[in-house]
Amino acid sequence: VCVWSVKQPSSPTVPQKRSNSILLQRQFRVAEAEQNDLLQLLTFLQSHSNDICRLQSLPEAVIYGKPVLVKAWLEAGVDPNRVDNQGYTALQRAAMAGNLQLVRLLVQYGANLTELSRNQFGDLPIHLAAAFGHANIVHWMLDNGVPVNIRNRIGATPLHSAAHNNRLEVAHLLLDGGAAVNAKVINGDNRTSLHEAAAQGSVDLVKLLLDRGADINAITSDQNQTPLHWAEKVGNIRTADLLIQSGADITARDKNGTTPLELAQNYINGIPYPWH
Repeated sequence: VCVWSVKQPSSPTVPQKRSNSILLQRQFRVAEAEQNDLLQLLTFLQSHSNDICRLQSLPEAVIYGKPVLVKAWLEAGVDPNRVDNQGYTALQRAAMAGNLQLVRLLVQYGANLTELSRNQFGDLPIHLAAAFGHANIVHWMLDNGVPVNIRNRIGATPLHSAAHNNRLEVAHLLLDGGAAVNAKVINGDNRTSLHEAAAQGSVDLVKLLLDRGADINAITSDQNQTPLHWAEKVGNIRTADLLIQSGADITARDKNGTTPLELAQNYINGIPYPWH
């Protein structure tokens, strides 16, 4: 049986005599705000009681996007850094959802801005916000002390996350904030953000990275492939053409001795050819 018990708040007491006391004015505003929070919670619980009863964790509560509900969990003493069954904290869920109000609330109650998720990449909240294109949250996190080049478990920076998901606005923001344009995925294959952008087929993002000094011939550590290799093997002709026009080495050979153009002949729409 799921039972939520919330006492209906009484109206805040209004001073009987006119007063210019700043303290009294503040007390009234606080009482009024608390009353509004409780009324919102009561209304929400009444209309979503069945769903609320199925909630198992704070991260699940975040998915509803209601600050009053999340605050109720936090006020009840729930650990803000507890993970759900997919390995995400409430803050990471809020970052993915793009809910800045919840992000700020969770941090206020002790949520860790640099907590690694337990997904395969070990992403931090800022990586997730970058991946989902939430520039306002990325901006807020940078303003609140998260290093612009902080790395996840595989050694990727937020710029990698933005480039991998073709998030041009976020990439601009990160680069303006000092992101290292040639940072490599140090615990992976040493790819750069330019590799990611080339493979994603984002001409504007490739242009941005090149304008900010990206190494056009950077190579990965596993296959010795350049961004041009990556563009060609997935069939992104527009980014491949841009890289070539910008001076990419068309004779660069990967660990199998294959040039980008030779590699392109072995792929159709990113699928190895001939098919077996």
